[in-house]
Amino acid sequence: MLSISPLISHPPTASFPSGHASFYFALSFAIFFKNKKLGSLFLIVSLLIGIARIYCGLHWPLDIIAGIGVGYVVAFLFYLLNLKFLNKKPAA
Repeated sequence: MLSISPLISHPPTASFPSGHASFYFALSFAIFFKNKKLGSLFLIVSLLIGIARIYCGLHWPLDIIAGIGVGYVVAFLFYLLNLKFLNKKPAA
């Protein structure tokens, strides 16, 4: 067993994928699809949040990576639904 001492104590609950990473990356990717510059800033901040959660011992790296994937898929599906039902053209 790994002898890791978390910086923050928390209840031992399921953490795969990271809910925080999923939410923040979904938000960041949604912004990125509309505004590349602002979205890039949000993506960097979201990545820092994910790294901080790993550093604090709240998540494993795979939890964050899976959260990034979930966030991307959710944001992309909403982007496609927006294009289909609201007939919005993608931003240049």
